[in-house]
Amino acid sequence: MKTTLPTALMASCLLATPIAFAQNMAKSEMMTTTSFTSAHSSAFKAALKLKQQQQLPEAELAFKSIITKQGNHVKAFEQLAIVQSWQNKFELAIKSFQRALAIDANYHPARIGLARVSYWHQQRDIALTEINTVLSHRPNDVDNWILKGDILLADKQFSAARTAYLQAKSLLGTTMRASLTKKIEAAVAPPRWRLDTGYISDQYTAHRVDGHSSYLQLGYRLENNSTVYARAEEYFSFDSTDTGIVLGGYFSPTTSILVNTEVYRTNGEVDFRPNHQFLVNLDYLLHENWVPLLGYKIANYNVIATSGAGTNGTDNDDGNVTTITPGLRYIYENISLEFKHARTRNLDQETTSTNTLLLKGTFQQFSPYVFMTQGEEGIPPLAVVDIATAGLGLVYKINNRISIRVDYSREDRKDTYIHNSIGAGLSWFF
Repeated sequence: MKTTLPTALMASCLLATPIAFAQNMAKSEMMTTTSFTSAHSSAFKAALKLKQQQQLPEAELAFKSIITKQGNHVKAFEQLAIVQSWQNKFELAIKSFQRALAIDANYHPARIGLARVSYWHQQRDIALTEINTVLSHRPNDVDNWILKGDILLADKQFSAARTAYLQAKSLLGTTMRASLTKKIEAAVAPPRWRLDTGYISDQYTAHRVDGHSSYLQLGYRLENNSTVYARAEEYFSFDSTDTGIVLGGYFSPTTSILVNTEVYRTNGEVDFRPNHQFLVNLDYLLHENWVPLLGYKIANYNVIATSGAGTNGTDNDDGNVTTITPGLRYIYENISLEFKHARTRNLDQETTSTNTLLLKGTFQQFSPYVFMTQGEEGIPPLAVVDIATAGLGLVYKINNRISIRVDYSREDRKDTYIHNSIGAGLSWFF
């Protein structure tokens, strides 16, 4: 599954990144220069100096110039690939490393570079094959075992990643690296079970009884990283109580699509909740920063109230309310901004629409969010009116097992009421 995860993995302090690798390589460049048997030409030294000085476009041109004159210069191909990878030109870097290996299949620095850049480029199968080839010839290289662990961890092979990291630790002997310790700690499979519970208090202006709702949800993560869950809900409003059960899941039919689907059924004794409902949401993971969204929901109502002021009842109120919701999410590092446009066909066949903006952040322990919605809405049994809703919330991760959340929202339903909602929740991973 390809997700917004590539950005998170590239930014993680637990995994090697192009920037960190560049810094380490720059420090050891003088050693690299003296070890090259064919690198004594002034042109090659000048190109290496440009690389050391982080003048990457100029260095790239310099190495290309050397290759033009010496087409079998394996080290020039390797250095060209490194410079290209530092500029995030991963596909070009991979081709340059492959050209180097075509000249000398036993030149391990190029194969290590190919493994590393393939890992950065999310081609983990290729990266793992290459690093295993290197380790078959160099089984005592600590950094290569760490790289193998990084590749396996990114692929969520937690046990195998931990084994690779522990092998690196054993080779270090009494010496230990703090970064390796963190990697070993991270190479643990996350809990498969998740229990969520919460309570929301609703307060209304005008002549309406205050309400509340609560939920209890149990989820389980499968071997293929799909998730299934069941949720029980209780909702008190209009001086009546509704209960319901939800069955849902997340799965990826392809590496570029994430699907969330739910089926929902209530006790059918009230008119303010659907008797049953089905929804599906699609995230198209085609780009690490831009994620197109599409949702569809169909809800079946049996509205008891007849036509009257403040309701959208008709003479035949059994029917479906359908909503289609296209959207777009932009992700930048640990921040995401999401826009959704929802178009709803109501019981009276009138079409309404709302627009929603959602801003979310994911930090080490805190995950805040803020949203606003504006448009027209006619949820049965209420009549279609203009609405404006704003809210904010925060999820706080106490530890790897427990997190809590608090939420607040304010809905202004024009000429009807103002609805204030305060909620709290608890999540337990086990």
